Amino acid sequence: MAELGIVSSVAGLLSLGITVCKGILVYYDQYKGQQDDIDIMCASVERVGKILLAISSLITGRKYTQSVVDIVNSSIAACQQGLDDLSKKLGKIRTLPPDKTLDTKFANMKRKLKYPLRQSTLLKLREICDDMKDNLDLALAALNMYAFLDFSACQEDQRLTDSSDATIIAQQRLDALTDASSVVTKSIGSIETRVSEITVGVGTLLSEHEGAYKITDFHDIDLRPRRCDFG
Repeated sequence: MAELGIVSSVAGLLSLGITVCKGILVYYDQYKGQQDDIDIMCASVERVGKILLAISSLITGRKYTQSVVDIVNSSIAACQQGLDDLSKKLGKIRTLPPDKTLDTKFANMKRKLKYPLRQSTLLKLREICDDMKDNLDLALAALNMYAFLDFSACQEDQRLTDSSDATIIAQQRLDALTDASSVVTKSIGSIETRVSEITVGVGTLLSEHEGAYKITDFHDIDLRPRRCDFG
């Protein structure tokens, strides 16, 4: 089965979402603990940011089956409007770059007092995050399931490889033992043949020794006096 990469437009949306969520959290960090609505909203934004980061990490430099790619592409594409809305909200609550002019200072004060802490603003940020969560969860679940199945397949392949290697090693050891047994058997045969040869040689040597030093029976010696002629 052919494996495909996630389209670049999805990667761009993920990057945008991560940046926007981080920006919102950095801005509202100064207000944490002051209002329950702010803490709840920040928790929603943080959850979405973590999911976006996890998806981005899983798709970077990896290939997936067509079904997984389709789920991720469609799920992230469905979040485009929500990510654009978050980006617009972040643009409204951010302060203008300080330039030491009175107009800039008044504009920033007006933004801080009027927009970021309004109940409607906090509620809208939460709604945007909640609307995107189902699609993001689906994309992440598809990637995690594929990763799990791929890992399981690799584990099974490794198990089969290890089993095959163990069988080969066992066969090699058995062959080595068979060869060693054959060598020992041949050595024993050679030793037995040599012992037999030595036994025959010793027997022959003893026989020759007895013949050379055989004692003559004294009854066979003629001891009668003989006549000597002196001329």
